[in-house]
Amino acid sequence: MSKPHKNALESVSGLKAVVESMLNEKMTKLSVTMKFKVTSAKVRKLVNRYVSEGKSGFESRSSCPLNSPRATPPETVKKIITTRNEGKQASDHIARKLNKRQSLPCSSQPFSAE
Repeated sequence: MSKPHKNALESVSGLKAVVESMLNEKMTKLSVTMKFKVTSAKVRKLVNRYVSEGKSGFESRSSCPLNSPRATPPETVKKIITTRNEGKQASDHIARKLNKRQSLPCSSQPFSAE
């Protein structure tokens, strides 16, 4: 199991204790959330994983998304990396260069989070 983040239950035994409190000790979800200082969603997720997967449900999982539909296409990433390796150039220069030469979907405009 990889190192948990600062807000994670510290160990597999801690995760098991949450599930055992719900399933074996018949504690209410509210009681478990207060005892272990976790959300009701976390309790529900742990119990559901244990019921469907058994002990393997306690294994650490990546928080990386399974897909990223707006990700830059791999061929564009390769061309950007190749252009960057040719010399130290600013991102706007690389975007302009790739747009002119290869008709790639790159923007030379700064990102706007609107």
